[in-house]
Amino acid sequence: MDIIKQEFKEYYEQYHDNGFVIIPQLMAEHLAYLQTIDNIILNQLKKPLRTTNGLQNDVPQCKNLMFTPKLYQFMCMLVGGKALGVDAQYFFGQPQIKGFNVHQDNFYAQSPFGCYASAWLAIDNACPENGCVYAYPGTHKMPTLPVVDTGYEIDNTQIHTARAIQVDYDFSQLPKVDVSIKGGDVLFIHGNVFHSSNKNITRNSTRRSLLFTYIKQGVYIRSGQSVKREPFYQEYVA
Repeated sequence: MDIIKQEFKEYYEQYHDNGFVIIPQLMAEHLAYLQTIDNIILNQLKKPLRTTNGLQNDVPQCKNLMFTPKLYQFMCMLVGGKALGVDAQYFFGQPQIKGFNVHQDNFYAQSPFGCYASAWLAIDNACPENGCVYAYPGTHKMPTLPVVDTGYEIDNTQIHTARAIQVDYDFSQLPKVDVSIKGGDVLFIHGNVFHSSNKNITRNSTRRSLLFTYIKQGVYIRSGQSVKREPFYQEYVA
C-alpha cells in the first residue's frame, strides 16, 4: 500500500483539492471486456441499454472489477480506510440524451463527510459534445446540502433520480470544468462535489461508462428505496 500511496500521491492531492481527479488509463487492460458490456446487458440480462443499477448482483465480472488492485487501493486512500463496494451502474449515454442535474452523490447515501466516493470508468471517449461529466472544483468542501425538485420529467430511455432533483444552491457563478476523458481512464468523484453531465448533442456518438460507488467500512449509509445499498467486499480474481 505504501508503494501505491507514493505512485498516486499527486492524484490523491488533486482529489482533495478539487473533489475529483482522473487517473489516465488505469483500467486500460480491461477495456476490451468493458466494451462488451452492451452484449451482456442486452443478451444475458435482457435489459434495455439505459442507466442500469445493481450490476454487481447480475454480472460477476463487474463486481470483480470493482476490486481491481490499483483502483481499489486508491479508493481505500480516498475514503480513509477499507472501502466496501456499494453499487455498479452502467450508463449508455446515447446520442441526444439529456444530462443530469447538478447534484452531490452523498445526498443519496447520507454518509459521513469524505467516506463515500465513486469511480467513473470510461468505456468510450467522452467530451462536452457527447455528454461528458462536468464538475465544480472545490465544492466538495461543502456539507451535504438539501435538494429541490426541478420538475424535470424522467423519460423512459434513461432512469436515474438525480435527473429530477438538483442541489439547493446557486452554483451559476461558480467555475465549472468539463471533464473530458478517454476510454480506459477512471474519474474519481468525491461524494460531496457538485457535478452534472452535458447533453449528448451528437447523432452517432455514445458515452458509455460504468460507475462504481464505495463506502468506508463501518460508517452509515442510507439503504435507499429503488436502489438498495448493501455494502460488500470480495477478493479480486485475476
